[in-house]
Amino acid sequence: MTLLETTGLTLGYHGQAVVRGLHLSVDEGEIVALLGANGAGKTTTLLGLSGLVAAMSGDVLLDGRSLASVAPDERVRRGLAHVPEDRALFADLTVLENLQLGQHSRRRSVDDALDRCPELRPLLSRRAGLLSGGEQQMLAMARALAGKPRLLLVDEMSLGLAPLIVQRLLDMLDELAHASGCAVLLVEQHVQQALAVADRGYVLNRGEIALHGTVPVLRERSAQLEATYLGESVGGH
Repeated sequence: MTLLETTGLTLGYHGQAVVRGLHLSVDEGEIVALLGANGAGKTTTLLGLSGLVAAMSGDVLLDGRSLASVAPDERVRRGLAHVPEDRALFADLTVLENLQLGQHSRRRSVDDALDRCPELRPLLSRRAGLLSGGEQQMLAMARALAGKPRLLLVDEMSLGLAPLIVQRLLDMLDELAHASGCAVLLVEQHVQQALAVADRGYVLNRGEIALHGTVPVLRERSAQLEATYLGESVGGH
């Protein structure tokens, strides 16, 4: 069942479009990768879905209902969670306090998030600013999960992290989506890492979808994927 859908979504800043005519969808229990080079419009897309960047035209639908007039905080209450590239943690608050900010009315939601991220349990009293990069990313993910989201938007999760930590986080996303039914839209520059867990993918090039399909289809079209992703012709290195 389709949970999220965009219809001709155009987003930008100061009247200048960055993403144009975007049509994408994410089903319940599905991981969809949003790929593309720097400046392709990936982060802007997530900000638009979260309501942090207003749509210039088009719409975002959640459960078939328009979010056009829905504020960011209400989108969160409807089940949309966003893990931004900068993680947006409160450095002076403890791990537990950061997690508590993510929960809504569910009393066990922090415990449930910690069940998925048990590495954080010994760190509950530590200030978030003192955590390692991997621990901070895990905290950002766990805080989002504390809200029991139906749709999780994750922006550049692997940035600056060791491969083992990235794999641990990818495994967590895989289990989250395919075991609990949470939909995931994953923005990632590292194509192979994203495709390892994704069901489908979209490739943005200069704000427009240049390629999309299931992971097997994208792998079969690897030359086109590489050319689009790198913004250059294959063989032009």
